[in-house]
Amino acid sequence: MQISGRNKIPGKIKEIVVGDVMAKVVLDGPGGVELVAVITSDAVKELGLTVGQDVQALIKATEIMVTTG
Repeated sequence: MQISGRNKIPGKIKEIVVGDVMAKVVLDGPGGVELVAVITSDAVKELGLTVGQDVQALIKATEIMVTTG
């Protein structure tokens, strides 16, 4: 599959917590950065996501805010 998104971050699934409707997917990213995605439980099943699986996080945002202090 090709996609226009360019903000792709490789990672390995560290943890999956599945609820009735939503699921939390925790990734180990580059340099020890932890990424967390909240997706539907159905998506976890449809994608066949499993702990230890190599995946890519695609980030699509119209803005990113950074604060200090």
